[in-house]
Amino acid sequence: MAKYEPLQSYLAARPEQMSRVTMSFDEIEALVGSLPPSARNHGAWWANDSKVQAQAWRTAGWRVESVDQRVGRVAFTRSIVGGPHPIARKPRPSPAIPAPQPIMVSTLSAEDGMPEARAQALLVTYLVSEGWRIQRVADTTTKEQGIDVLATRGDRTLAVEVKGYPGRRYSDPRRVDETKPTAPATQR
Repeated sequence: MAKYEPLQSYLAARPEQMSRVTMSFDEIEALVGSLPPSARNHGAWWANDSKVQAQAWRTAGWRVESVDQRVGRVAFTRSIVGGPHPIARKPRPSPAIPAPQPIMVSTLSAEDGMPEARAQALLVTYLVSEGWRIQRVADTTTKEQGIDVLATRGDRTLAVEVKGYPGRRYSDPRRVDETKPTAPATQR
């Protein structure tokens, strides 16, 4: 499960009042590395069963509610920790969050750029590893404005607006193999 531990840590760090998280495949890949082709082509890959990837989100207390492989998005909802069915949650102490594996930015290709979702996921993973409690994460796919990550540690609050940098390739799964005709520096 080591590959999917950063996803487990990310989901476990969602605030108690958050009952649903929608993520793009790109956001998940920013945490865990490349997803296998079956994640994009076979709905069974996202089943809430005993496969290693499902163990990651189930251990964090989440389950897959829906997946849209056409646009590359998955929605997670709160569930029994390790269980397959959603429940009405009573307040409980936050689960222990294992330290996520660091994601080395230097391993990212300049061709890929740094999409805002990836920058946000890297920041959240780092903050969790440093003991910050993530209170809120904005949905980058809707281009929600304002604070992108709100975190607390002790009596300190951190509010961050994340920025990305365009790459040479499209993030749209239908055009992922195409190279953009303009240089990243000229893209907006």
